[in-house]
Amino acid sequence: MRNNTNPLPGRGQRGSALLIVLGFLSFMMISAVAFAIYMRIERQASSNYRHAASARHMLNAALYRAMDEVDSDLRATTIAGAPNPRKFPTWPGRVRTSAVVNSADNSANARVLTLGALAYIPGILLNDVRYYALPRPAGAPNAGMGHLGAKWRPLSMPLITMEGLNAYEEAVIGRYAYICINVSDMLNVNYCKAEVRDGAENRVSIGHLFRDDAQRKAFDKRVKESDINYTTLQDFYSCMFEMADSTLFRSPWHDYLNTGYDYEPFRNASKQILITDGVAMAEPVKNPEPHNILTHPPVSDAYLTTLQPDKDVEFQGTFGATLKEALKDNVSAGVDVTRSFNDILPTLLADYLDEDDVPKALNMPSVELAPMISQISVPPLAQAFITTRAAKNADNEDILIYTLDFTRLLPTTFINVEVMWPFKNTSLRTSTPGYTVEVLAYLKVNKVHADQNSGSFIGQAPGPASDYLIELKGNAAAPNQWNSNIIDQEQTCRVVNIPLTAIFNTPGGTPNLDLIDSDGVPYNGFAADSLISVSLVLGYVRIKNNTNNKYVDCVPTMIRFPGANRITEADEFQASQKIFFQSVPSPALGKNMAVPIDLTYAWTCLETPDPRFNWKVSNWIKSDVPEADGRLNKSTRDILALNDGRDADVFMSVSNAGKMQSPGELGYIIRPFAYQPTGPVVDFREHKDPDKCHDYDAMFRTIRLYDHGDPGDQIKRRHDAIYQNFIAANEDGSLIGARVNPLSDIPLVLGAAVERVPLDYWVSYQITDAVEKGNAVPPKIRDGNFSKLMEGSDWKNFTNGWANCLMNVRNATAINTDLTKSLKDEYNSNNYFGWYSATDPDKVLDPAANPPPAGGTPVNLSKALHEVDRKMLYSFTLDSFSDRQQLFLYIISAEATAPSLGDSVKSLAGGKAIALVWRDPYPKTDKAGKVVKPSNMYNDGTKTNTRISPWYQHHRGVDDRSREPYDDDPDSLGRSNDYFEQKVLYFKYLEN
Repeated sequence: MRNNTNPLPGRGQRGSALLIVLGFLSFMMISAVAFAIYMRIERQASSNYRHAASARHMLNAALYRAMDEVDSDLRATTIAGAPNPRKFPTWPGRVRTSAVVNSADNSANARVLTLGALAYIPGILLNDVRYYALPRPAGAPNAGMGHLGAKWRPLSMPLITMEGLNAYEEAVIGRYAYICINVSDMLNVNYCKAEVRDGAENRVSIGHLFRDDAQRKAFDKRVKESDINYTTLQDFYSCMFEMADSTLFRSPWHDYLNTGYDYEPFRNASKQILITDGVAMAEPVKNPEPHNILTHPPVSDAYLTTLQPDKDVEFQGTFGATLKEALKDNVSAGVDVTRSFNDILPTLLADYLDEDDVPKALNMPSVELAPMISQISVPPLAQAFITTRAAKNADNEDILIYTLDFTRLLPTTFINVEVMWPFKNTSLRTSTPGYTVEVLAYLKVNKVHADQNSGSFIGQAPGPASDYLIELKGNAAAPNQWNSNIIDQEQTCRVVNIPLTAIFNTPGGTPNLDLIDSDGVPYNGFAADSLISVSLVLGYVRIKNNTNNKYVDCVPTMIRFPGANRITEADEFQASQKIFFQSVPSPALGKNMAVPIDLTYAWTCLETPDPRFNWKVSNWIKSDVPEADGRLNKSTRDILALNDGRDADVFMSVSNAGKMQSPGELGYIIRPFAYQPTGPVVDFREHKDPDKCHDYDAMFRTIRLYDHGDPGDQIKRRHDAIYQNFIAANEDGSLIGARVNPLSDIPLVLGAAVERVPLDYWVSYQITDAVEKGNAVPPKIRDGNFSKLMEGSDWKNFTNGWANCLMNVRNATAINTDLTKSLKDEYNSNNYFGWYSATDPDKVLDPAANPPPAGGTPVNLSKALHEVDRKMLYSFTLDSFSDRQQLFLYIISAEATAPSLGDSVKSLAGGKAIALVWRDPYPKTDKAGKVVKPSNMYNDGTKTNTRISPWYQHHRGVDDRSREPYDDDPDSLGRSNDYFEQKVLYFKYLEN
């Protein structure tokens, strides 16, 4: 029997394939699940990224959508039936939100005001934004005012299908919400403007937050060269807070959030009225190509740096032509002012701007910071008299010789020269030179009396041959009045008593001259029975600057300055008319004259009403009685009191800054007039009234920035079109010095500008050493009358009054309803400023005409502002304010959405952003004044819904869903069809 114990071949390996397959399938299953999970994660991440990217783009779309809506508000021709003031929103408060009650989408609040977003808001607006961002529930205060908070708004684009334009609901791709804050009057934390305004004059900027000019300039330099800007106010406050220790970076904002401590940056509102960027544009003017005084200065530096140039000063570029255009309507018909435009005005402007105190020419009106001669008087001791002396005749008989006696001139005599210093508050000038008044005069004996006039001495050389028998010469130091605090125009005049030493050119050099004896025998060329007189002839009265030995004033004079054109003093003496004093005639010379005989002067005082015109003899008149020391001339008072367009006082102003900073500075320049270097011959016996002065019509008449009295008087009172032809701006049209909107409703902002507007250009305010060292001593500021140094409360009353005045102009008139009008049209309105009030002209800001807002305090100064103060406030206020700055801060939230169950939407992804947008409140026009619209404005060629983006306009409280996004907006027919330029100054995405 056989035993077979071996299995079949391969029987032990059966089932391995199954195991392998099952194992592989298990692996595949695990991998598939893992892959599916991984892909799901990746798909979710990709989807999130896609939605986030969409949300970022939606933020940009939402910004332009919000810009359109705000633009739509501001372009409405009427609101509630009243003209819309276009340049300033009519929103309640400063905030506009994306809130309308026209759809279910608006029922949900958009939580956009996070702490991160609040860091971008000026501190003074934090509560304002919170208030208007929250919904006003029923029954709450102001519930009916529509402060509904920021609401979601649908964001859609037209979708083209085979059936045409999709329905609105099918085009919704997301939603957005925004809060828009008007920050037009905020100050820029990234621009100190140290190069334009030094510390003492940095009125409308953050310059006062820095310790000195070096810090200000370093700040501007860092921003300019490193391109590092503060993007949040938090950054700025942090750095300012720790400015003393740059190694630390501590944020008071964080301390405020963590501890609730009211840190100083949030306690002092004046340091919170800031934004992180800004732009302001020069207002549009009627002249399509206005002259820019910053990029095209009026005169070259060569003229400004030369004390006394050898040739006439000339305007450079188009300045002269533009000035003619601005003044053409207010120049008297038929008056040739060619020389005035071509020589006088350039010279005046050069003197106003240059940094020295020496006039470029003395034979024309002066506006230089230098004393001026305004009156000359002769005391009795300067008179001659006729007396007798005993003598023997040829027969040795006793006789009397009648002698013209000048012994009163021994050892010296005097002449009085009144010097005027028509400037205010110059006690703090950095340059305070001393001045010397010099006089050269001659006593001329008229051997045959005849009434003389100013031309009687032309062609005569001084000396015995022409009977100029006595030379009188002397000098004296001018009083140091101009280095003190002048507070009233009566204080501008001081009389200088000048001793004159006599040099006798009489026969024998004695102080007497024999005339005739008691026998009737005449002497020294005199004739019996003739009448004689004596004339005191002035060769010059002039003032010398002791620092540079340059003459700053001289009367009379025909040439530019002594030594100019190589004309000697002797030559000019012979060629020019003379200021002189003539005695009354003596009795007929004879042997029986009754002595003594005083040859008193027929007039003892000559004056000029306006010392700027003193170089010309025909501008001097006889005065019956010289005014007491420290008193204005009567003729000056008379000419100022006429109120026919003349300036209201004697004060002048100079810049000494080397460049113009405001078109309003032209208001300190004398009006163009028919200039003549010499005038007609005058007889001082009859030449005694101010209107007899040759340049009477030009005296105290300056280029006018505002109406002087009745604006119906087109020549004497109407303001000149300076601001229609001149601007002060960068090359791109932006303003250097303007960052404050005059339509502001925050008095602190207006005060930030007004308190730095100088009431006198030399001294706008005084900072003590203690303040500069950081001690808590308030700066002392001079008040409107300059009679004392004001404390902070007094100064606050003044600035509040001025701010209230500006605010009343905005509130009381529909000033911006017409694009041809601007705020500057209201600045010259006496109804609002009370400068020329017929009932009470002593009130600067008339409370009756200017009722302050609730809680405001009007200002009452004891006297009216002087004319120079009005010009200061006017010219530099316009330079500091600009109603062409509209800044809007947008806080935006946007989400991509998808339909959800019911009528709600599902948020897929979203984001937040902050943006600052500048809007030009004036329509964009070309040089011809025609409105310019960019080619990419969105409309279909027939509609009026011109806008800057394709996003459909959702307007105020209107159910504005439309099947045709290109249709007219619900309120489009009520909007002006103009284009208003806008710029996004910065846009920053806020990470969640």
